Parts: sequence; structure tokens; C-alpha cells
Amino acid sequence: MRRRDTAADQTVVLYTSQQMAEQVGLSVDTIRRMDKRGEFKPSHATPGGQRRYTEDDVMRFLETRRRATGGNRCRAISFINVKGGVGKTTLCITLAGALAQKGYHVLVVDVDPQANATQGLGLDPYDLPQTMAQVMLPEGERDKIPLADVIRPLPDLHPHLFLAPGHLDLARADQLLTLHRVQRELVLDEALRSVINDYDFIFIDSPPTLSNLLSNAMCASDGIIIPIDAQYALRGVEMLDQERRICDKVSPHAVTLLGAVLNKQMLATNLHTSVRRETQLLFDGNVFETIIPYRTEVEKSPGYRPVVFGARAVAEPYYALAAELLRRLAGASDPVSSSSLPEADTYMTRS
Repeated sequence: MRRRDTAADQTVVLYTSQQMAEQVGLSVDTIRRMDKRGEFKPSHATPGGQRRYTEDDVMRFLETRRRATGGNRCRAISFINVKGGVGKTTLCITLAGALAQKGYHVLVVDVDPQANATQGLGLDPYDLPQTMAQVMLPEGERDKIPLADVIRPLPDLHPHLFLAPGHLDLARADQLLTLHRVQRELVLDEALRSVINDYDFIFIDSPPTLSNLLSNAMCASDGIIIPIDAQYALRGVEMLDQERRICDKVSPHAVTLLGAVLNKQMLATNLHTSVRRETQLLFDGNVFETIIPYRTEVEKSPGYRPVVFGARAVAEPYYALAAELLRRLAGASDPVSSSSLPEADTYMTRS
């Protein structure tokens, strides 16, 4: 809609929620949800009290999204820990869903032979004829296929969310990579090059073991996130950082540590206080401020529907973490400012 601003004697272009959604390529439900959560609000109010978006709002939103992904460059992020059970997969797929809800195109790449991310996003890997198991084969293997052949849209979850599914046969690919000594750490990085311009983010769910698959996940990533659930999850962190430094030298691009995430935390307990203190020391303060609490609903989400696709308060920590991730990547230029994050002392604490 257009409105005459008589004070300034100029025409101001204003948009309803539906029109704003069309301008930025999101659903109207996403725009309204971001408004309700305080993540991106209309900046104009009409004399009648109606709230409307302006052209500046549109440009600010699009510029923020562009900067959050490094211009037009996709960001590849792997979720890493050599200890199982830390909530790595749940964090990966739930954050992917949160970013898809914000309008970003996100590809989840499952290189864990357990294929938990695949099942958590609603697919049975054993019903799929082609998976990452064929993509991760060394060059020259007869069954090797390009990554684009295995990517599947997930319209039942969100039109901006995609999956490259995992499979138990990834364990065989890992063994074959051991025999393939030439650039075996760069198989996944090479595969991603053919699709990287199609997405804003690529999230890689890695296996919880030091392996060729883990090295590939790191080398293909611009950054890594390490979920920490308890003190014993800290023991392998130094080994992981050594591996990251090796991958940083091998990879054609920098591989940085984006930070640790305190995940599955039992808040208001002595254990949580101890884990938080030790994590801050070990990571030299490079820890996300958002803390993900332990929730039964979240623990049930793999194999069901990730919590961000339901209208439940339990999803709010993941939206807060997604906003913090965007701020880190964009240099605090995400439309979600620190002051506009929802007040949620029950799920988030700050140092």
C-alpha cells in the first residue's frame, strides 16, 4: 500500500505483513511469528494505530540476511563432539529448522553412519536408494555419485529445509577413505562445491568418533560448533581442537571454532554451575550465551517432529541460539538485537 505523508509531503510505501512476506520471500506466518517474538517488528504506525513495514524495513532485513551469510556465500557449519549423547544431532536439526523458519535456505548433511539426523527429520535411511554413503566414496569407486543426486526437500517440515541423508553404509565409505591416501579429508568439501550456491547455510551432522568422516566434516566447514552437556563431554575437546587446527591447514578455506554450546543443561544445579565454569575456562570464553536446558520434549524430537515446528515455548531457546549465531556471523547485525530477544530466564542465562 502507499500512504501520503503530508508532513514531509512525500509518498511513503508501507507494507502489510502479507506484503512484507512477499517482498522478502517468507511466509506470512513467519513474518508474524518474528513480530510476535520481537525479532523483527514493523517500524511504522499509521494514525489509526495500524502497524506497517516500510521500504527501509525491507532493505534492512535483506541486508542483514546477506551479511549473516557472508554476502552471497553459503556458510557451512559442522556440529562436532567425540562423545555421544551430548545432543549434537538434535541441536543441528533444530537450529536448521529455526533458521529455515527465519527465511534462510538450509541444507542438513548427515555423515553419521547412525543417520540420526535423517531419522530426526522424518526419513528412514533404509527406504532411500541413494544417500551420503555413495557421495562419500573415494574418487574412482564405481558407486560414487554427486551430492545433488541425494538431496531431498522436506516440504512437510519447511520449504526452505533440505536433507542429504545418512546411512549405515557410511561406515564402509569411512574404511575405503582410509585406503585412499590422496586428499581423503576433502571428499565432502569437494562435493559441497557443486551445491553451495543453492543454500544460505549447510549444517553437517558428524559422527561422534575421530574418523575420516569427522575430518571431512571439519575440512568442509567454515566453522564448527561443539555441544557440551556435562563435564565428561569436555575431556575430548582439546583433541577436537587439535584436529580442527590440522583441518584448517588442509582445507582450502579457514576452519574456525564458532564456539561451544551448553546443551541439555540441568539449570539451577551445582553440576550446571560447574560445567559452565569449566567450559568458559576451556574455551577461553568462546561460549554461546544462550543455554539450552534439558527438556523431555526435545529429547523425544529425533524420529518425530523437531520442536521448532511446533507452537511450543520449549522451542524458544533454539530461536534465541539461532539469533545469536546470526549475530556472531554478521558482526551483531542480525535484525534480532540483544534488547529484543525474548525474556526467558527459564531457558537462558548470561555471563
